Amino acid sequence: AGMVDKGERRFVHVSAAHVPTLALSVRVAHFQWSELHLLVSASRTNTLYVHDEHRRALAITLHNTVNAKGIRKLSLHCPYWIVNNTGLPLYIKPSGGGGGGGD
Repeated sequence: AGMVDKGERRFVHVSAAHVPTLALSVRVAHFQWSELHLLVSASRTNTLYVHDEHRRALAITLHNTVNAKGIRKLSLHCPYWIVNNTGLPLYIKPSGGGGGGGD
């Protein structure tokens, strides 16, 4: 368990060869915890979802890579993340017409 600030890297020294499956849950400010996601040894990209108090979703892409030596690298990113520091309401309409999460 631990917190990682934006742009920060966190290293956890666990070999994928010794622990082939890890579990990960993510929490973002103003959102609830994501569901528990199992990470298997195989490299792949998945999407985790966190929901705000109105059950609106924020998609977070998870890149899980394991090299030939069994070293796992996880990268999380969200392509659109808007932080409103104006103190005024900010309304954004997604192209699908639904409300955005995290208001």
